[in-house]
Amino acid sequence: VIFASRYDTYAFDYPEKYLYWKGFDFFIFDRKLADFFLKSDILSVFEYCLGAPWWDYWLPCIALKKGFKLKYMKNFDIFHILHKINYDLEDYRKIGINFSNEFIPGYHNVLEKLSLLDKKQLDYELGNVITKTFLRFLMENSESILLE
Repeated sequence: VIFASRYDTYAFDYPEKYLYWKGFDFFIFDRKLADFFLKSDILSVFEYCLGAPWWDYWLPCIALKKGFKLKYMKNFDIFHILHKINYDLEDYRKIGINFSNEFIPGYHNVLEKLSLLDKKQLDYELGNVITKTFLRFLMENSESILLE
């Protein structure tokens, strides 16, 4: 699986572009991997679709789980025009908790409790702790490649 992060910008001709380091927006993968997506042991597999929260971590994590190699393109220029977020915060939370259940099972209970008691702390855990943990994990388990 080859994947890359995007650069955010306000317009294609805008001079400044910012690397969106918290996620991935470009994937190339062997067709065989698509079968694993549909047969995933994650109960909510259809929550993880293009544009939904957490799908960009789910895809490479499933690939690793199934024995595929990851390659991260460091110098790939893909641009994204900034816009209002198109998903609901409750969906982000729910899918994030399901994601953590699959890949950090013991942490799931903590997140479930936070979802009932302290949404602000839940958002922090999902947006900082879980995100950074998986970014580090994915980078440590990927080969970096440069386009020539």
